[in-house]
Amino acid sequence: MYLNRIHTATFLPFRAYNTDNQLIIDTVSEIKPYTFSNFSMSKDVHFPTTIKKIGEYAFKGCGINSLSFPESLDSIQEGAFSKTLIEELTIPNNVIYIGELEGIPNLKKNRI
Repeated sequence: MYLNRIHTATFLPFRAYNTDNQLIIDTVSEIKPYTFSNFSMSKDVHFPTTIKKIGEYAFKGCGINSLSFPESLDSIQEGAFSKTLIEELTIPNNVIYIGELEGIPNLKKNRI
């Protein structure tokens, strides 16, 4: 299953739980380019152990503070987190490809 770009009135083709402080995405292997671009979302995002790829600009402009990914992730495309408020980004050692992580002005910690 893949995530497609979200528009406010669109049915989401995946299971996601949005609580006060977190978005939990369930059973998805890829987040397509621009899926959550400029999407008003929670501060924390929880990825399933099935996630393999984060597409280009997938979270561009979101209000996320920190991210960590499961070991299943193997690819982060260019600009996936540009213009976000991310301060801490934790990337598993087994990620094969990491595109340019540009436009993250608040990034203080990038652990790989």
